[in-house]
Amino acid sequence: MKKFLLSVVVGLLVACGSEDSTSAPVDDCTLSGDAQVEWVSPQGGESFKSGETVTVKWKADADQFTGFLIKISADGGETWEIPITESLHTSATGVSCLEWDWEVSSDLLIDGSVNNQVQIRVQDYSDASLRATTGDLTVEP
Repeated sequence: MKKFLLSVVVGLLVACGSEDSTSAPVDDCTLSGDAQVEWVSPQGGESFKSGETVTVKWKADADQFTGFLIKISADGGETWEIPITESLHTSATGVSCLEWDWEVSSDLLIDGSVNNQVQIRVQDYSDASLRATTGDLTVEP
């Protein structure tokens, strides 16, 4: 399968709502039930253009994570690629809202055309069972 080289304009983790955040804060950083991580946005169904920067957001009990690994799938979750080579660490503790800026790569297009089976996953660096995944996203030229 084609390997994806995804350029990262900015790879940073910040607590949502902090002064360093460039996007609207998430109002509720609580987790549902026994969840240790939940996806906030994008949820799935959104469309993005190649070259666009998208802020992906999730909520997690940061104390349960050794670091965050963000993966991407271009085939509806059948296979996963790693857009960055190292774990993202945060100074957040407890349940926190976190985010990372992702530059949408043209490598996600199918023969230069629209791909509507892109998914993003955030997971613990050491324990892949601690994860949250978007629904299908669309990448357009």
